Amino acid sequence: MPCIQLYTSRDLPAGRQAALKESFGKAIESIPGKTEKWLMCIFHPGYDMWFQGEQKDTAFLEASIYGQPEGESIDRLTKELTRIIHEELGVDPENVYVKYSMTPYWGWNGKNFGR
Repeated sequence: MPCIQLYTSRDLPAGRQAALKESFGKAIESIPGKTEKWLMCIFHPGYDMWFQGEQKDTAFLEASIYGQPEGESIDRLTKELTRIIHEELGVDPENVYVKYSMTPYWGWNGKNFGR
């Protein structure tokens, strides 16, 4: 039950969002047991973003994940998400941040899942 939110300075027309959603769906498989079937993607395009004291093309991703995946799988996911943003949006990898939030509880369909 992961969710990936993308905040970016770039515009994201519907076709680009669909391509990102597909790429994120493949990337989430870096974490054992996670698939696109349960992935929610939220896109926040066209933000004024500053990094290193300058306004530039940047991307900030927030990945919320149910459970506690192993560090190696998070490393793979970070690498994949950064590659996707670079290839799809042209944002330099040094201008991409990825933040993770792991949770032992997740609500869906009126129920909670918890450890």
